[in-house]
This record gives sequence, C-alpha cells and structure tokens, in this order.
Amino acid sequence: GDLAYARAFLMGGHSSSTRALFGNGYSTTSPYYFAAIDYITIASTGNGADFGDHHNSTNPPSSGGMTGSSTRAVLGGGDTSDNQDEDQLSYFTISSLGNGTDFGNLGAARTVLTGASSSTRAVYGYGYYAGNNSNVLEYITISSTGNSTDFGDQTTQLNTAGGEGGGTRGLYAGGDNAAGALVASIDFITIASTGNASDFGDMTSARRYVETSSSAHGGL
Repeated sequence: GDLAYARAFLMGGHSSSTRALFGNGYSTTSPYYFAAIDYITIASTGNGADFGDHHNSTNPPSSGGMTGSSTRAVLGGGDTSDNQDEDQLSYFTISSLGNGTDFGNLGAARTVLTGASSSTRAVYGYGYYAGNNSNVLEYITISSTGNSTDFGDQTTQLNTAGGEGGGTRGLYAGGDNAAGALVASIDFITIASTGNASDFGDMTSARRYVETSSSAHGGL
C-alpha cells in the first residue's frame, strides 16, 4: 500500500509483532515538515493511516532516528523547518493511537542519527552535530522517561547510517564520513552493557541512508 502522505527523510520505522509505525519526514509541498505518524497492520495489506503526531506538532523534526521495544516507539533528534538540530525524544505506545509524549532529551542536538534497541534499552548513534559528524552513542531505558546517558563511542564519525538491534547486539551500518565519502563498515555493540563499538565487518557495497530490519538471528 502507500503512506498517507508522500515524504522523504522519514524518521525511520519501528514495530511490534502486529503494527508498524513510520515517523514524520519532509515533503516538497507545504507543510514540508510532517508531525504525523503513519501506521499499518503488518499482517494485512493496505495504505497507511494516521496514528498521531510528534509531541512537538508546531515545529516537528525530520531526519531523526526511531527505535524502541514491542510496547513503545521512541523518536529521537532530527532537524526542524528553521534548520535547527533537535535533541528531543518523543514516545508512542504502539498498541494505541495517539500523539507522542515528551520522553526527555538526547545529550546533544543532532540529525540523521540512527538507533538500535533491545526490549529494554535503546541506543542512538552517529548523526550530524554542530556542523560535524558524530561518533557518540547514548542510551535510554525505554520503559521509563528521562534524558539519555552516555554509552560510549563508535569506531568513526558518520551520519546517514542505519541501525538495528537483535535483542543482544546493536548494529550500525553504512553512512558517509567527514569527506563525504560513502562507507560500507558495520559497527556492533552489546546493548546490555556500556562501552565503545567494535568492528563487525562490511556491507557488500558502500552506501548511506541505510534502512534496516532484524529478527533475533539476523539483520537486513
């Protein structure tokens, strides 16, 4: 099917076993920056429907990161219509429709970041911060609210990468570096602990704006 609105730079997607959410984004026509969250029922086919809005509906961000648990989806960061990087975190209860609720803030405002999670912890990485690529990893406890906490550092500074978690490990793939070159590298972390990321291997080709999905056994 189709999304309810045509848009680019979606803040990724996240799902439970029954429902998937797609967040915010940017359009070439007014209102340009979308507060709306779409949802679909995974077992059926059909177009996306309105789930609710980002908690900052007056100046919603695009190009952030979305991850969470089977209960909650949490949107983090992005940039807004006045070209400001954001540090906001907004959460949604996947099983019920409604607007996002303020979760807290990232340690620093950044855009084109990505996230990976277990059932209890979400870890946001990479992105673009204050004119530079970021290598910072920071985490939240999904079932609570509050500001993020430092997790460690990634192996290099990148943006526009993709992230995904399989319960135990979080992986972050691709992106572009400070010179604008695309990369094929994959980092991994152990989500339950804190510490720096390690090299996992490489994708078959270098690319950015990577979108990801995983089971507990493998990732695409």
